[in-house]
Amino acid sequence: MTDASHNRSIPEVPTCCCMSGCANCVYIQYAVEMADYFKDNGATAMKIIDALEDETLKTFLKMEVGHILLKQK
Repeated sequence: MTDASHNRSIPEVPTCCCMSGCANCVYIQYAVEMADYFKDNGATAMKIIDALEDETLKTFLKMEVGHILLKQK
């Protein structure tokens, strides 16, 4: 999926997490990419995350994106 205003692909949700709680988890990297891609204070990233089916993953990603956005301010 691409967004014409960015000329690059929207980050894809990872599918290869080992579920061991790595410090460099693919889902943390995904949250970083989402926060970096959408420069709208996380609104679009949160909408995309809301579309995910896994409630635990949704909560984790929302928390990570929120934390990243706070650090960027």
